[in-house]
Amino acid sequence: MLEPKIDSLCRYALELRMCNWRQLGNLYISNAIPSHRVTVLDVGCGNKKLSNSLLSPGSSVIGIDKDDLQGVDIVHNLEQGLPKLGVTPNVVLMNNYLEHCINPKEIIADCHEVLAPGGLVVVVVPFLIKLHQIPIDYFRYTPFSLDRLFRQVGFVDISITPLVSVQDTFEQMHRTFVDVLYADKWPEDTQSVTFKVRRRLINDAADRVFRISLSLYKSLLHKIPKYDERFTIGYGMSARKSH
Repeated sequence: MLEPKIDSLCRYALELRMCNWRQLGNLYISNAIPSHRVTVLDVGCGNKKLSNSLLSPGSSVIGIDKDDLQGVDIVHNLEQGLPKLGVTPNVVLMNNYLEHCINPKEIIADCHEVLAPGGLVVVVVPFLIKLHQIPIDYFRYTPFSLDRLFRQVGFVDISITPLVSVQDTFEQMHRTFVDVLYADKWPEDTQSVTFKVRRRLINDAADRVFRISLSLYKSLLHKIPKYDERFTIGYGMSARKSH
């Protein structure tokens, strides 16, 4: 079994019970990327290209995506693989992209090829979340599938970390369940005042139910593990290309 390696910043996030998925992903990324000048290729960046503020001074980020969105530097259909870049990145980032990639093994192999020797790949993927960006939500990855995919194309020093605690994962899944029921019962304008007020009241009631159920579980089990690779909203992964 893979041993989760929680670094100090991710441990700090767990202590604060920070469960905003994007914030946690950025926290993991900023801690995983080396603290010196780097060139980052942000694959499938969408309109959320990695901010230079998360990197050391002098670093640069090249965003590539199939859509011509704000922050995208190279517009390219990634189903055809990576294009010729003209630069050699020493970091490749795939932040909430791999689950939308129909040809993951080919893209991972391309990332290995374009990386500088000794370069780093940093990946953030969801696991226990609902379908999103339908219909281009294709995969969910376990630590074992990630390890296998990246090792097969030559990456080494693979480290995989569950990014969300067991309790926060449970809470997020509870909220998702309530959201699905709510959307089915009142499929109305999500920007209307009525929708927002009703949703706030239902969420408040749902939070109380969650706290009660969590207390019951704690009384029965005595202790809920802090984190567990089997039950998390998603994973952070880093690996290296051999020199």
